[in-house]
Amino acid sequence: FSERKKLGEDWVLIKTALHGIRGWIQAHDHTHGQMSGYPVPTHRICVPYAFVRSSSSFKSDRTLLQHLFFNSRVTVTREEETPEGSRSYLATAGWVDSHRIARLDEPVQDFVSEAQKLIGLPYLWGGRSLGFDCSRLVTAALIAAGVESGGNVSNLREDVGEVLPNLHDLIRGDLVFWKRHAVIMVDTYNAIHATTAEPYDCVVEQPLENIVRDQLN
Repeated sequence: FSERKKLGEDWVLIKTALHGIRGWIQAHDHTHGQMSGYPVPTHRICVPYAFVRSSSSFKSDRTLLQHLFFNSRVTVTREEETPEGSRSYLATAGWVDSHRIARLDEPVQDFVSEAQKLIGLPYLWGGRSLGFDCSRLVTAALIAAGVESGGNVSNLREDVGEVLPNLHDLIRGDLVFWKRHAVIMVDTYNAIHATTAEPYDCVVEQPLENIVRDQLN
């Protein structure tokens, strides 16, 4: 947790470091920034979703326990090489493909590529897993790069980067904002964003000029 405030002896107001969400939890569940009884995370899910199984052998569907979504924090306790590839055991969870997780102490250098992994997922207002809205898409990609940021467009606009004098000569990784929308530049002319514009209603890569036209309509 990045912020906490105690209310009497029973409740603690916390702010999550990952998404900046505030809420109350019972004091006995809180210990020095961690939920009591939970191990400190070491890795994150680095793909849109990953299956977690009860066995390191993934040949039987009956071993499926759950699935975890992009940027979910997990704790790896051991690894195992199998004929099907490397597997990692997650504390309190189960086994997952090792290539579907990434170390938290090794953030990615190109956050744009992280956003591109999510192309095709549906638009979901406030979504952080099954789908994304425009600001949560940007936030998710920045989290993968180790950058903390606000959860909505206004927060992102104030907290991330420096203001450019104009829209000329945009480069990969630049962010472009409207009052209620945000996109990530893939290169000088194309951007990735989560949009409700027809016919997409999903995370999509488009020419910036098309996005500008949609925002003006």
